[in-house]
Amino acid sequence: MEIIKIQSKRENCYCYYVPQSEQLYLVKNESLFLTCYIPKCRASGQIKDSKFIIYDTEKTHNHGSQKYQYYYLKFWAELKEEIKRGIKSNKIIFDEIYQRYRNNISPIIVSYSSVESTLRKLKNKSEDVFPTPHSVEDIIKYIPPNHELTSVTSLNSEQLLHVIPSSCHQAGQNIALFTNTALNSISSHSTMAFIDATYNYFPSIFYQLLIIHFEVQKHAFATIMVFMTRKTFEAYDDILRFLKARGVLLTSVMTDFEIALRKAIKENYPEVNLFGCQFHFGQAILRYVQVNKIKQNMGLIRKLSSLAFLPSHLIKDTYYELKSQYSDNDFIILFRYMERQWIKKPSLISVYGCEHNTNNISEAFNSYLKNYEGIFVNFTKNMNAWVVFDLLKTLYSKVVSQFEDYKEMNFALQLKSRQKNKVLQKKNVIKSLYKQLHIGAITSLEFVQIIYDSKFEEYLINEMAMRAEYRDENEEESEDESRVVISRCVICVEHKPIIGQFDCRHICLCKTCMEAIIENMERDQTNETLCCICRAVSSKPKQIFYA
Repeated sequence: MEIIKIQSKRENCYCYYVPQSEQLYLVKNESLFLTCYIPKCRASGQIKDSKFIIYDTEKTHNHGSQKYQYYYLKFWAELKEEIKRGIKSNKIIFDEIYQRYRNNISPIIVSYSSVESTLRKLKNKSEDVFPTPHSVEDIIKYIPPNHELTSVTSLNSEQLLHVIPSSCHQAGQNIALFTNTALNSISSHSTMAFIDATYNYFPSIFYQLLIIHFEVQKHAFATIMVFMTRKTFEAYDDILRFLKARGVLLTSVMTDFEIALRKAIKENYPEVNLFGCQFHFGQAILRYVQVNKIKQNMGLIRKLSSLAFLPSHLIKDTYYELKSQYSDNDFIILFRYMERQWIKKPSLISVYGCEHNTNNISEAFNSYLKNYEGIFVNFTKNMNAWVVFDLLKTLYSKVVSQFEDYKEMNFALQLKSRQKNKVLQKKNVIKSLYKQLHIGAITSLEFVQIIYDSKFEEYLINEMAMRAEYRDENEEESEDESRVVISRCVICVEHKPIIGQFDCRHICLCKTCMEAIIENMERDQTNETLCCICRAVSSKPKQIFYA
């Protein structure tokens, strides 16, 4: 009979599990003679040619199956191994492993309080435990070449964590997470890079997490993650010089409008095509309107944000033509802001010639971090830095493996197939408008008006998301003024919405699209989806009433 060897809880002892009979045997010091794991049972056997043979057929087991005991030993073996690694806290390790085994060891009830002392002693005996870092210096001393490769600082035997040399005090100390193989392979095939920062999912000893995505054949991969302690030009300059020294070439880059980051990119890559994000441009206008309590005219705001689609040399004249249509004194402050902040440098906002209008790929990754296999569900800023590195290592290994074979990719960074046709449709409309603009069939102001009249779904989505996030709570509005009227489903933009509601109470779906979302959830065997407007996690959308 086939046997499975497993470590016993006792010192210098091993156990052998016989799946055929579901019995467990104990052996001391690699002996070939086995006795039953239950002390009062006289059943025994021996190992011959790597197979189990019953020693005495008359001495049978006086108890039932020991399958749950086998899984209990597996549970303890895995628990000990993770505790010795010392990366996560004992409580987190116990909870994660116990959740995987609780159904198989159900006759045995194990609580953390009952094993806490044992686990603490086991961890103290381990020689490879990393102390909880209280500063960046505490982390750097364990990163090669200051320290040998460990399970956290390596991925597939390659160095994963890198210390970026600091040029001055203003640059701070930055730690990058990537492997050279993945960086060289992905960046060499890339046509465009997206650079964006998030203020979540990193320890409190850092200031922000900068993520660089490279696009390869319509798919974006988070190739470099940099934990930064400063948000200065010197810090960004150190990062880009570090990457440039490794042969990373940037030909086209999309970022937000952070001055220090854009200046550092231009300093290190003078020939780069640098684009701003059209969504962030529109968001900045709406923020300014709401913060300064300017009269909200969403038509004007969307037309101003549509200026980004024009070639840079047409933006200034088109803006003044648009301005002449609004003589209301309520918009003087807004127009002064536009001229002071944006119109002086129209090349800053133009996305003309860029395949992408927004950096939604980066934003989608930031949202996806929270939901990816639940690894950041219990994240807090006070979490051990080594725990965060270990969690991101799991995510990064997924990115690397999906780059090798992205045909079966179901990752959030992928341009989703259900959106692909609509994205192409929008691009075709804009290309057609560009042709008419170049031959003089339409003016630049008509170009902006047509885009506004087309009512692309992202304008509605962005507008509603920004309204929900930045609405002044003290502002008095009537019910009719504050209510966003949706005349078309935000997915298909064809049918009237039946008012399909998510948990976040956004209502925006037609019956066909709502049923398609529910069908996809049932096919993927998941109970969660993302709201089409605010990207919040939600259960199945619900039909409220027909509009």
